[in-house]
Formats: sequence, structure tokens, C-alpha cells
Amino acid sequence: MRKGCAFIIVALVVLVVAMFVTCPSEAEHKAVLNREFSAAINEKFGIDKSDDIIGSIFNMIGQSAVGLSSGFAINNIVTVDNYYIVSIGKINYGGKVRIVSVGVLNHVFAPDKEFILKMMKENGI
Repeated sequence: MRKGCAFIIVALVVLVVAMFVTCPSEAEHKAVLNREFSAAINEKFGIDKSDDIIGSIFNMIGQSAVGLSSGFAINNIVTVDNYYIVSIGKINYGGKVRIVSVGVLNHVFAPDKEFILKMMKENGI
């Protein structure tokens, strides 16, 4: 019984150390959120890859503008609380603080493009 208990304690210590070492940073949260919000905005406003040269140029400009504006917004409204073994991304929207991402073991879990599009539709955007 003591060997099993010691093994469980060692495994838990190793897990906590691994979580501490691999906790995602604020920049990683913002990068993931920027990518997902940019993809949702690109789809919402019909910015895609075009086959013709002129269309490609306009789409490239549109994607750049969307990327810059969503990146600027994400950088200004997202705050990340680091709890050493997990990090939580939050936004303050409408007077309420909402969790938008959770980072653990070197991965940031955030809403995907479809979820963001659904929320945009529900909020009249």
C-alpha cells in the first residue's frame, strides 16, 4: 500500500512541475485569440482567397487590415491571469468579465471560428 501511495504522490509532483514549466504566456493567448477572431471576421465579411490577380490583391489587403485591427483589439481588451500552473484569458465586455481562453500544458484552449461566428450572430454583429 505504501508503494502505491508514494507513486501517486511522485506522479502528482511531476504533473504539477510539468504544468508549471509549460504554462502558456500572455502572448500565446493573444496569438491564438487573434488567429481565431481573424478567421471568423474573414469568413463573416467574405474575405477569402481569390483565383484572379486583382481579387487576390484586394483580399490580401483586406486580410491584412482585418488582421491588424483584430490584433489591435485583442491586445487591448484581453488580459491574462497567470496562476503558474494554468493561465486564464479574460475580456471585460458590457461590464462583465468573461473568460475567453484557458492555457495549460503548453496549449491554449479558446473558442473556434464557428463559435465566434455564432456569438457574433447572437449579438447582432
